[in-house]
Amino acid sequence: MKAALDVITGGNKGAYNRAIFLQVIHDLFKGAPYGFLIFILWELFSPAIDMNHIILLIGAMFVTFILQYFTGKWALIACHEGGYTLCSEARLNLGEHLRKLPMGFFKKRDPGDVTAVMLQDMSFVENIFTHILADIVGAVVIPLMLLIFLFVLDWRLALATLATVVLALPMLYISNVVLARIGKKHHQSRVDSDSRILEYLQGMRYIKAYNLVGKRFSKLENALTEFHRDSLRVEVYPGAFASSYNAVLGIGFVVILLLATHFFFGGTLTIPVFLVFLVIGHQFYQPLMAAGLYTMEARYMNIAAERMQEVLLTKPLSEPAVSRPPAGYDIEFKDVSFSYLEAKVLDKVSFKADEGSVTALVGPSGSGKTTITNLIARFWDVDSGSVSVGGVDVRRMSTDELLSHLSMVFQDVYLFKDTIYNNIKVGKPDATREEVIEAAKAAQSHAFIENLPGGYETMVGEGGSTLSGGEKQRISIARAMLKDAPIILLDEATASLDPENERAIQEALNALVSSKTLVVIAHRLNTIADADRIVVLKDGAVAESGTHEELYETEGLYYRMWQEQEKAGGWTFESSLR
Repeated sequence: MKAALDVITGGNKGAYNRAIFLQVIHDLFKGAPYGFLIFILWELFSPAIDMNHIILLIGAMFVTFILQYFTGKWALIACHEGGYTLCSEARLNLGEHLRKLPMGFFKKRDPGDVTAVMLQDMSFVENIFTHILADIVGAVVIPLMLLIFLFVLDWRLALATLATVVLALPMLYISNVVLARIGKKHHQSRVDSDSRILEYLQGMRYIKAYNLVGKRFSKLENALTEFHRDSLRVEVYPGAFASSYNAVLGIGFVVILLLATHFFFGGTLTIPVFLVFLVIGHQFYQPLMAAGLYTMEARYMNIAAERMQEVLLTKPLSEPAVSRPPAGYDIEFKDVSFSYLEAKVLDKVSFKADEGSVTALVGPSGSGKTTITNLIARFWDVDSGSVSVGGVDVRRMSTDELLSHLSMVFQDVYLFKDTIYNNIKVGKPDATREEVIEAAKAAQSHAFIENLPGGYETMVGEGGSTLSGGEKQRISIARAMLKDAPIILLDEATASLDPENERAIQEALNALVSSKTLVVIAHRLNTIADADRIVVLKDGAVAESGTHEELYETEGLYYRMWQEQEKAGGWTFESSLR
């Protein structure tokens, strides 16, 4: 359980010592009645039975049951309260760590995988501390106590009892090794099946539209079939060795009885000792058998902790010891190169966006436009070169410092499952209601929001699924307007709007970016013809740079793109019917 302990406690193992200590005390009181039972049996077989002594022993046994109740209650509270508290803190730490990771981490992993780490894997680890840990402690402490009693009674039988445990342990070890190997495959197939279910539900519209129901369902069916097969393996294969472990313990108890019978008829074992071994010997093996199951469960759940630990060990973006604020709001790229996995995305890109100016990024799909805005926001770090804001390298600013100066409007808008009011307020958490409404009006959102059943208190679905693309985009623009940051990054902000609202939104954006540094990704060139600088990208490099007039006159890539869009503007459908 080392991985689970490290994940939950952050290496501070003293955080759960109190729960374990109380559980040990509880288990000691739980085992104490067997000691009193030994003395009672001893007294019953003595030549002169002392009833007062027996009553005293029974009274002491009663007291241990009372103490057992209280210590059990305290241990239960400590275990659950401590476990849930530690796991809650671990969830927050994991969430905070994920926030600091570069976006490449999320690009390389299946969304279902990251979701499983946060939800299912964390639940498995939580279960170790709130339930299994106490059972494991009891399965160790009680047999140790009983073994001490057995050694006091007859060292030969006690030694034989211990020998059966030693013989059984290799079976338990093998079952855990097998479980570790098969368990990792089972965890992965579980994640894969969850991902396919998520993909199937989220892509249902496209599956229906392209009549891919059968094909996509077979992909989901294959994932679920594999999960079913691995679920059987994770139960059956380790279970065979676990059963052998229990069988060895069971046979061991039978052997102890045979030895005790042999010693009894040999005259070296008394009836009281024989009876005590019958009672306590059986109780000795029961928790050990249960311990086999508990350790296997803990080992399987520890695999989930190892997956979490892998995420926590992923190196986040470095934070400077002392954050430097920018001296202004100009943006400069100096010989920036960046690769995603093995693919070169940017190659020695250099340009400057002056403070208060509009800089447009244009170019064919895949030329690196969005990557540039991601590097400005430091979602990734450059491979070489530098990105600076106000003369300060973004790597010398804290993430919070940098992002406080940026507002971003993405082409793919994401809204949280919350009210429209709170989704707009994300831009400025301390904004007043009047400020939120003013931002919505400026983004041409107020009218449609007021027509919704709950107005600004209307709940939107996850990702904004209950709103149209244009409505989501306008709320996103309102969010950016409310933040009122000095640097604005726009990724084709009006792409999802209808012509009726596009002009009004464009005017609102013009008001938003007035006297601000604006970097805009544009696909429709006519929307950025008035930009102060247009940077034309091709294959991850700057092909051209200048104003619209300068680029148009050179008749290079920008000129050809403009001409192509002019032709596309006059494109119409032609009927195949004559």
